[in-house]
Amino acid sequence: YIGATATLTLPAGMELWFPDDARDLVVDGTLKALGTAADPVRFWGSNPSSSEYGGTIYFTEGSHDNVLQYALIERMGDSSNSADAAVYADSAAVSFVHTTITDTQSRHLLVSARTPHLLEFEDNTIPTCHVGSGPTTVASATWAVPDSSYTMVNILQINYGDTLRLLPGTQIDFPNYANNIYVEGVLLVQGEQSNRVRFFGTNPDVATVLDWGGGLYFHESSAGSIISFAEFEKLGTPYLLNYNYGTIITFSPNLSIQNNQFKNCLKYAVYVAQHSPVIKENCFENMIGISNSPAKYGVFATAGADPVVDATNNYWDSADGPYNALNNPGGNPEVEATDNVLVIPYNEICLEFIEYDLGIVQLAAPESGCALTANEAVQIQVVNAGVSPQSNFEVSYVFDGLEVTELVTATIQPGQIYTHTFAGSVDLSAKD
Repeated sequence: YIGATATLTLPAGMELWFPDDARDLVVDGTLKALGTAADPVRFWGSNPSSSEYGGTIYFTEGSHDNVLQYALIERMGDSSNSADAAVYADSAAVSFVHTTITDTQSRHLLVSARTPHLLEFEDNTIPTCHVGSGPTTVASATWAVPDSSYTMVNILQINYGDTLRLLPGTQIDFPNYANNIYVEGVLLVQGEQSNRVRFFGTNPDVATVLDWGGGLYFHESSAGSIISFAEFEKLGTPYLLNYNYGTIITFSPNLSIQNNQFKNCLKYAVYVAQHSPVIKENCFENMIGISNSPAKYGVFATAGADPVVDATNNYWDSADGPYNALNNPGGNPEVEATDNVLVIPYNEICLEFIEYDLGIVQLAAPESGCALTANEAVQIQVVNAGVSPQSNFEVSYVFDGLEVTELVTATIQPGQIYTHTFAGSVDLSAKD
């Protein structure tokens, strides 16, 4: 037990053993576990029985300035208590930096209660992070745990002045409609084409409206938020905004929503209450619209939005584009856009999810000019616009009626631009 006025500092290499799950470390004051990459601080449940293991590291309400830095937490957790986690932060101020929680009896990390503050959350390996048994506030942080997930248990709020950054591989799970992310500050969703950020409604009951996952709500004070290369599936909440359904509900003056996929969302994928967000190169698919059928809107813009909301260059689950009574009456009736949403031109295929898609960017050399020589190198740039790595493909050019073809053996990653230099040269000394 660490009292309210006490501080316990654990240096690099220190180990704390917990003989069974009845042994907890309760922190009313401050715990600083200051390990290093080579010599972490270790918290270890020494009981060989997986039903007992070690207990819980419990940061109580009012606990402050806590740091878990290069900490290794193994074989911990107590499924018999209400926390049911290896680490439980209850309205406590905690920094998690380079920390690993593994092989637990139950949940890995629970951040809950009224207003806990995650001071930092950087480069951790925590397979499941349960966020919020009550409304939860997160301070500026980065969540970037490949192959791991964060489970919303209530509402996660990003206050004005704070930024939450979600990097490639992060998954946010929403067990039901009451689980939402409320953004007054900045949310930066920064996935990659081959490694997206995923927002997923985990409730298996797709037939009951209120059992669907929640969504993202952007307040009018939120400025500069970006959602890029993310997947949204089985979401859409009636819990916010007077029971209007939306995977993304936005009042923000400048939200950017680009290169994302919305699949099986409950009625509205994007609900624009004010202003006009950037909505480009997204794929709206399988909008089955259980609630308030037959309306199945991909993008719904209210009268409070800008007179014209630009949602051009998106894919609407059909080569015919979305149904839009004013602009595209022959479009797909399963994915609609309101009349004040501009949808033409639209993409006829889901461009961002083509597995194999190579294209020429430009002829990089030779450049036009008056001083070309008899030995000009030929270079072309190729982009991998698909979602899978590409190698062993041919590139060609034609000069004076002769085709030159070479094999590219290099591996080109998704989104990468590759410059290929042909083995021979061309004589442009006497060419116009």
